[in-house]
Amino acid sequence: MYHTEGIVIAVGPIGEGDVILSVFTRDFGKLTCRAQGVRKAGSRLRSILQTGALIDFHFLPLRSGIFRLTSPSLVALYPRGIRRASTLPVFLESIAVFNRAVLDGEKDPHLWAFMRGWIDALSDADPTFEEDRARLWFLGNLMTVLGHVSEENARYFTMPLPAFSEKNTPDAVRSTVSQFFHAYIPYGGTAGKKTIQ
Repeated sequence: MYHTEGIVIAVGPIGEGDVILSVFTRDFGKLTCRAQGVRKAGSRLRSILQTGALIDFHFLPLRSGIFRLTSPSLVALYPRGIRRASTLPVFLESIAVFNRAVLDGEKDPHLWAFMRGWIDALSDADPTFEEDRARLWFLGNLMTVLGHVSEENARYFTMPLPAFSEKNTPDAVRSTVSQFFHAYIPYGGTAGKKTIQ
């Protein structure tokens, strides 16, 4: 049995009362886990195992890359402190993109730090939060961490979200980020990735 901390990035039903989850963990990368009895009436896990939950849990292998999740406890539920209704859709969209972009078992401390930083930035968003600017920052940084952006273009995304300016990002770089989001991600992950100049 293994123990770690992770962010729930996707949840879906399976079987009569179970759920299948994608959990991005600090120590093992992305895991696909099955949690038993979560959808049954009266389950205490229902409020814990939801998208955006930071959980502490144990897991053990089941079969073909799926793990059984046990003993989850809630550390935090993100995003906290939403100041505008637009923050939640951006958060859910970014979690979905992250889930599609990162392969199972892809352990990377930079990805973990990036995702925690992104969630904290959204949770602490001020009233001047701009959806488009936040999306561009998230996608540019995700592409950078995954190695899809050259070092020259990565510099546009290295500043914290509050200091990031969409206006200072060249059209060609914005176009590359848009292509990554609209064309690359739906075809399944980072396999065969190439650096965009």
